[in-house]
Amino acid sequence: MLKKLYNSGYFNYEKFIIENLKKLSLSPDEAIVLTKLLYYAKKEQKAIYDILSTELTLKTSELENVLNNLLERGFYNTYLVTTNGVAEEKISLDGFFERAEEIVDYSDVSLDDELHSVISYLKSRMNRQLTSTELDIVSSFVRDDYYKLDDFKVACDKVLKKRKTISIKALSTELASKEKVKNEEAKETPDFVKDFIKNLK
Repeated sequence: MLKKLYNSGYFNYEKFIIENLKKLSLSPDEAIVLTKLLYYAKKEQKAIYDILSTELTLKTSELENVLNNLLERGFYNTYLVTTNGVAEEKISLDGFFERAEEIVDYSDVSLDDELHSVISYLKSRMNRQLTSTELDIVSSFVRDDYYKLDDFKVACDKVLKKRKTISIKALSTELASKEKVKNEEAKETPDFVKDFIKNLK
């Protein structure tokens, strides 16, 4: 839905990003670069990375890090389009739109319900009450990172295969590992980033 609004020019993504910096877990630099990617991708602008290097005040290494961070976290991806035998690299921002949809779809009420379910489940699996620190951590996973009950169930099962008891620290490791696997294909620096940096040196 948001992608359709974006393509039609009715989605104010700049305002959305600014208002949801915390929920998107974006640094100010990442927010600026992502906004620019959205702007130039919509215009189907070529050589976006050359434009970013001249338009932004970031150093080459800083821009490279921001682009890689956004890529690794799945905010955007790249793909090749071949037209008349000529391959052209394009940007897909579907990852951003998926995250944006989650934020829009997840009202505070549904988040509260999900958090309650997760806490009840963890108390049952751990056979004890959670400490205030543990509750804060679990709340952050649900409210800020949008992990759901199913994610915690899978993580608990994986923890119990490795050890006898479940701890929030072990769960955190498993949840982080899930995110790592999810973004595995985006880990390697893409060719366009390498070329972009090479041309700047």
